[in-house]
Amino acid sequence: MGLKKSTEINYGGAIKILSYGKSGAGKTYFAGGMCDMGPTLVICADKGLMSIKDKLFDTYEVNNWVEFNEAFAYLMSNIDKYKFVVLDSLTEVQRMLILHMCGDKGPTLQQWGEIDIRMHKVVTTFQNLPINVLTICLANENKDEVLGNTFVMPLIKGSLQQNLSAYYDVVLYHFTTLSDDKNTGEKTTQYYCLSENDNRFVAKNRGGKLNRVEINSYPQIYEKLIK
Repeated sequence: MGLKKSTEINYGGAIKILSYGKSGAGKTYFAGGMCDMGPTLVICADKGLMSIKDKLFDTYEVNNWVEFNEAFAYLMSNIDKYKFVVLDSLTEVQRMLILHMCGDKGPTLQQWGEIDIRMHKVVTTFQNLPINVLTICLANENKDEVLGNTFVMPLIKGSLQQNLSAYYDVVLYHFTTLSDDKNTGEKTTQYYCLSENDNRFVAKNRGGKLNRVEINSYPQIYEKLIK
């Protein structure tokens, strides 16, 4: 196959993206862009699809860990039907797993080990799918008590948090800014994605095909990545 530069990476049309940010930052809206590009399944554990209610997509709602496994079984039985799948959200799926294993009690050290194993399996299984995958997470702020710095990363507990981004082609941090509308003078919300890691936010731009800051548009980002 020969040596290639990172900018020559071809994703073959099957791209795995991790999308995270605070509530209201545009993560679900970003996922809605998939629905405009082809058959999409949303595995919804987060009940937050209002922003894409006018889009055409299939959704499998899950309320617990058992139903999540049923949703995945449905996906595998119908994998040829879909071009895109959205997991919304990995944060909530982990919460369901903890509740399934531990009930209302906090996990023991031994249970945390099992939770880590199962969550790694969830991530790797979705990454090995032959279709495009968008995994959504909430954001978590971690403060370095020694240096006083605050780091923002996907909200996943356990050892997976430190190496989650390694499983994905692209990691995007979603954020908003306020700007003045030139016509009305009113404040309007603008939605963006950060694609490059810095001293505060975890992000990843494998292949260097994205700008450091991108408009919150899945189709636009997808087209850049597959060139």
